[in-house]
Amino acid sequence: MKKVLVLLSLIAFADLSHAQKNILKTNLVSLALNNYNLTYERALSKKISISASYRTMPKGSAPLKKYIEDYVGRNDFEINSFELGNTAITLESRLYLGRKTLNGFYLSPYLRYTDYAFVFPITHPQNISSGGAVNNPPILLSGNVQALCGGFMMGVQTNLSKKLVLDVTIIGAHYGKSKGVLTAKNISPALTGTDYDDFVKTINDYQEVGPFKFEGTVYPDGTGAEQKATGPWIGIRTLSFSLGYRF
Repeated sequence: MKKVLVLLSLIAFADLSHAQKNILKTNLVSLALNNYNLTYERALSKKISISASYRTMPKGSAPLKKYIEDYVGRNDFEINSFELGNTAITLESRLYLGRKTLNGFYLSPYLRYTDYAFVFPITHPQNISSGGAVNNPPILLSGNVQALCGGFMMGVQTNLSKKLVLDVTIIGAHYGKSKGVLTAKNISPALTGTDYDDFVKTINDYQEVGPFKFEGTVYPDGTGAEQKATGPWIGIRTLSFSLGYRF
């Protein structure tokens, strides 16, 4: 009897292993925006799966520069020196409504952690006060902003062949909180007099940019500044296409 139970257990385990499905995929739309993405999805049952994904965009020249420049709306913001990068980790669960494993229309709650790296350039106040007679390098506020969000999306995943799948995200959205710090160090030449006062005013003027609220401080010796950012974070996931390999 004991040998029979062991044999049945082995058969059940082998059958479960055979039934488990896995997919590795990458987002083709993200690649066009210099975002590199890899997702691993695993079926827990015929209808339910879990997945984890990692995305990274190396810090560099930001896309959609004109849009960012118009959005900020300041003539001392030097868009050509603005840099942006980010990494994100997403944990997701899916409920599939199709008849096959990891296939068909799905509903998906998810949790996402994102870390954004910025270099935020501001024209040196001395260049403005001198009427352009001097050409000091811009003051670069650099740092990171982190966001933790929960969201929901829907899409369709379909088999292109026995091994290849296409995952189409139709629409999704997430909401959460963000915080971070931007700092400027070794400002040269150091800010003094009216240039110092103008820079303090500039820092204080940046109270809100996008979803962020800032609290700024300029160092008394005029060689640096700090901006603390807090606030809500809202994201939209629009139509995208991921190509995957099933195994």
